[in-house]
Parts: sequence; structure tokens; C-alpha cells
Amino acid sequence: TMGYFSRQAIDYRPQHPDHCFVPRHRLLLWRLDDLQDRLAQLQETDLQPDGDPWYPDRELRTILPRDLRRVADVERAILLVTQELEVRCQISLSPEPKTEPLQDELTGDQVTMEELFALAA
Repeated sequence: TMGYFSRQAIDYRPQHPDHCFVPRHRLLLWRLDDLQDRLAQLQETDLQPDGDPWYPDRELRTILPRDLRRVADVERAILLVTQELEVRCQISLSPEPKTEPLQDELTGDQVTMEELFALAA
């Protein structure tokens, strides 16, 4: 038999977020973390088996990190994940360049916004 579900069950929002549907960017960030761990493991062991198959990009996007046995494959998979994060999710993982506040060349004091607008006018 079919049970009755009231509208309240649909509108109920728990305090903790529901993780039934994981957003694409979160999956990619988790994959990136796993790939970086695998890269560290391979670099620690210095084990580079010969004759490993070469994986095309299509497979590198989905293969489990533990199945990658070459540093080059893991690095390529990391590059693919970061590109997908930047293109599809607009998440840039490159460090932002640090900008120092503008300083007056003669006095060394920090330039204020009013002074910048006065110079531009």
C-alpha cells in the first residue's frame, strides 16, 4: 500500500545540509584532494612501473586515483580537474597575486582613495 506524505515533509529543512545531491564543484574538489594524496604517495615511493598503460583524458577524468601508477598520469589528472573547476565551476585554484597598497613615491605614505580620484580628475 502507498502511504500518505504531507506537504510538511517537503518543506522541512533540517539544520544540517542534505548531502544526497553533491554539487559538481564539491566532487571535483574531493577528487583533486585524492589525486594530490596519490601524487604524494607515488613521489614518496619513487616506484615507476614499466609498461603501464597510457590513459587518454577521457579515462583520466574518471579513473580511481589508487589505480594510477605513474606520476605523469596523476599530474595530468590533476591538471584536468583544475581546468574543469575553472571552466565549469568558475573556481580558480591559482594563488591570487598579493598587491601591496599604493604608496606615495616621495613621502612613502599610503595613498588614499580620495588622492587617487583627485589625481585622475
